[in-house]
Amino acid sequence: MLLQARLRETSSEDFAELLDRIGIHIGEVIIEERPGSCKPKDLYGIQVDICARVMSLGQGDQILMTRSTFDNARQVLKGQELSNLGPLTWTSHGAYLLQGVDEPLEVCEVGETGRACLSAPADSSKARRADVVTSVSAKHDGGINRGAARPRRWPVALAAIAILGIVATFLAMRFAGPSETIIYRCGFEPDEGYRAGEPLSGRIGWRRGGWQGQLPNAGEGVAAGLLPGSSQQAFVGGVSGENKPAVHAAVARAVVFSADPEKDTVVEIEVNQLVTDSTKGGRNIFEWVIYNQQGQLLCGLLFDNSSSKIMSRRSDNSVSDTGSRFERDRIYQVRIRLDLKGNTWSARVGDEELPSQSLAGQNQPVNIGRIALTWRSGGNQPLVPNAPLAGDNRIVIDDLKITARH
Repeated sequence: MLLQARLRETSSEDFAELLDRIGIHIGEVIIEERPGSCKPKDLYGIQVDICARVMSLGQGDQILMTRSTFDNARQVLKGQELSNLGPLTWTSHGAYLLQGVDEPLEVCEVGETGRACLSAPADSSKARRADVVTSVSAKHDGGINRGAARPRRWPVALAAIAILGIVATFLAMRFAGPSETIIYRCGFEPDEGYRAGEPLSGRIGWRRGGWQGQLPNAGEGVAAGLLPGSSQQAFVGGVSGENKPAVHAAVARAVVFSADPEKDTVVEIEVNQLVTDSTKGGRNIFEWVIYNQQGQLLCGLLFDNSSSKIMSRRSDNSVSDTGSRFERDRIYQVRIRLDLKGNTWSARVGDEELPSQSLAGQNQPVNIGRIALTWRSGGNQPLVPNAPLAGDNRIVIDDLKITARH
């Protein structure tokens, strides 16, 4: 936790996102001595593999551990104050099946309250959530028909229930749609650790962007009452008075997901959003941007508030007009779909479907590592001649959900 706190400080100082994920496990390992080699010692054994599997479940800036580690650490750190760290939250995410391990292991997490991810890990290629097994129990009421001698039928009844359960499970697996894994979900509400009037960056995994021209503060945050139906929302933009064409304000969050290359997997980003009009200054550009785990651009969806055009960005950073338009001050449900096996992506804005395009470029890994939402002054003409290039328009978002279907 102290290591991650220092990494956050470094990211803030350098305006460059620097995240790691940590997995911890306790167990005996084999230490092999290799005198004279560039790697004088090596560790191996099943405990090392378990630790690696637990780590593979984590997102950037997340600390996961097995139950034995969790119990030991929590006992020692309970009530302790650590320098540069706030109050700690300890939580269990339940049992996971790890590759190479016969029995499910409980995966837990610790982190700073209001800052850490503290969300159940999505399945990885080497670890997945264990199926929940439910049992049927029956209680015989001996007070009914006491005088009658009746044969005991519970074994037969339970066997029938078990057979029906197996058949129902098979039919559900056979005819149900694709399975769904929730990778990330956020409503920016108080019970999730967000506070109106405070920045979004620095809260629960969100970071300020690090692009050239990024504002050191302002231009993003959490607010109340911007959209109906929920108490709080997040926003980017709202910075008027700047007159530089390359000024940015952006927030980003690690969202780590890798798909089985043999499975048809679609990752869908779903969000409610609204682009407000400027009352002073220029109309600017807002964009969703998706990167892989190597930090390489995969795609982007732009909303140009000056022209009302919806644009798309490709992995080579080129931008093209989709031919679609949006209305200012109107709430849209936006869906961005990433077909990882097919290496294509598409989007839907309200009721309008946008054309499908290629996703990753040549030699780019097709996985998900980070999403970002940006505002930039963009060189648009101000509403009034000689007014500042940057306007007080902003993009408001709510009910962000990222799922994987396979």
